[in-house]
Amino acid sequence: MKKLSIVLFASTAMLAACGDGYSDPASIPLDPISQQLVGKRLVSTGMTLHLQEGNRMAGRAGPSGDVNIDGAWQIREGKFCRTISEPVQMVGTECQDISIDGETATLVGRDGPTTFIIEDS
Repeated sequence: MKKLSIVLFASTAMLAACGDGYSDPASIPLDPISQQLVGKRLVSTGMTLHLQEGNRMAGRAGPSGDVNIDGAWQIREGKFCRTISEPVQMVGTECQDISIDGETATLVGRDGPTTFIIEDS
């Protein structure tokens, strides 16, 4: 039994020493699309989205900008996936095709394409 304990301890110590280099989630490298969007503001007619670090998303929508948007975002398999928690009429998750050309990002969702200007926040 003592020999088994020593082997298990040594194996655990070796695995801990190897590590993946990413024990801190903030140290995980961003994919190329996220690198272009994190910390930016996406502006389109009737909508502004702030894409924050930690996958948080906040913004405003509507003709007067009077509708608050709160949620999360991430890039999954090359698509822009957003989960909106408010307003109620927009709640849900949708993954949209995304293309970035210079300072513009085009998202293609259920209602067709929407082009945003990418600005510094």
